[in-house]
Amino acid sequence: MSTQTTWFRLALMLILFFLLWVGAWLLHDHIATPTLHLVAGSTEDTLYWLIAKLLVWIAFPILFFSQPLRQQIILIGLNPKNMYRGLIFGIVAAALWLALSAARFLLTGQHLALTTSFFIAFYTVVLTPIVEEIVFRGYIQSTLIALKTNFFLADIITTFLFLVPHVIGWSFQGVLSVNLTIGGIGAIALLSLLLGFVRYQSRSLVGSVLLHVINNLVSIFVH
Repeated sequence: MSTQTTWFRLALMLILFFLLWVGAWLLHDHIATPTLHLVAGSTEDTLYWLIAKLLVWIAFPILFFSQPLRQQIILIGLNPKNMYRGLIFGIVAAALWLALSAARFLLTGQHLALTTSFFIAFYTVVLTPIVEEIVFRGYIQSTLIALKTNFFLADIITTFLFLVPHVIGWSFQGVLSVNLTIGGIGAIALLSLLLGFVRYQSRSLVGSVLLHVINNLVSIFVH
């Protein structure tokens, strides 16, 4: 599959992907009515974004690359022979991230509380990390590596691109200025760089998914 990958196709994929994601936000705001409660944190809103992510973040890349599914599975890092290695890397990285999160929790005086439903928690903790890792550490970073990009540069590019959907979402929600800070952007960028490192070193997407799951699990408890 890597022999058929070109910079042009990667650029085209990224342009179409981000346009589709902007389109999902535009549709979201268009169909939101008093009877259809598409407000952040509601079950209806979470269901909408679940469907949108499955279509834009999963179905689109699969159709765009138009290669046998087995080849795509290997490309994104789901080769069974590397899953154990990925699991080990993921556990170690998750433990380190938990330690950093605990230190931050103690230093900032935050508190623990779960204030969301099981469905929304499942979407945030399990489904979101999976689809995001498939796109960014799976298709994008793996394609950059296949195009002979130095890992560190590939990780930085992937991290920059990983920030784009967050910026798009913040813009539509009207909270861009609040989140566009060194702390807000920096935390996401640091996590993304670590996710990229785990994916590359373990040669498996399992490790980065596990680390991403742990990060999101912490996020729904710490306030």
